[in-house]
Amino acid sequence: MKNSTTRKSYPKGVPTRNYIFNLLKINTIVFSLMFSFIKMGKFNSFREKCLILVFVIGFVGAVFSQENPLEVKVNSYISNHSEDYELKRLNLRPRDVGSINETEHIYSDFFQLRSLEKKENSLGQNKRLKIYFNVYSFENEYVLDNALRFWFDNFVEGEQIRPGRTLRGYDNARPMYVIINGVDVIIADIDCKSYNEDIWKDVTKSLRKHFDQDRNAIIIEVMCNGPLEWLQNPPNFRKR
Repeated sequence: MKNSTTRKSYPKGVPTRNYIFNLLKINTIVFSLMFSFIKMGKFNSFREKCLILVFVIGFVGAVFSQENPLEVKVNSYISNHSEDYELKRLNLRPRDVGSINETEHIYSDFFQLRSLEKKENSLGQNKRLKIYFNVYSFENEYVLDNALRFWFDNFVEGEQIRPGRTLRGYDNARPMYVIINGVDVIIADIDCKSYNEDIWKDVTKSLRKHFDQDRNAIIIEVMCNGPLEWLQNPPNFRKR
């Protein structure tokens, strides 16, 4: 049953460094050093000043273009499954994954992997399997913990969940696999009509192999209309 408690808002003022703000600080420092050198007469000619300006712009551009570690892992996962699935990003309807979208993450992505071959679904129909992915990366574990507390109070369909507690009945829930490892959150889900036990086991096995190699992740699995189960390492916020 859906929890009837009032929906909580995300806590404001969580101490976190903004990624872009940090890059701007780097930018400011580099430009300050450049102008200091110019004032000291290190770069007198117009050509030298242009060269150092080009260097600074290139440096800042390189910093901005750096990939998030989770982005690298996700791209690797997509590449590893390119023979069986095609990637789709455009014209996708947002999936209900709860309030995690409202939290202070530094990286996120939403995409679909669609099977190249048709697979039998729960209705006995041969359809192309569509797996939806929502992924998030947080600045540190402190920020992640605040985000998880908020998310678990406002999970899918507004449900409130508690670490370690199985939720046997879960109205309107669909198959979902959640891996929380380090500061990263990976969510994969499919529609109930697309569910096939063997295929789902293959999907979740590949996710664990790629995103939980050290077996230290928090893992949540949800099935059609429940249950919701904590398969591995439910968090203890007091110890984290």
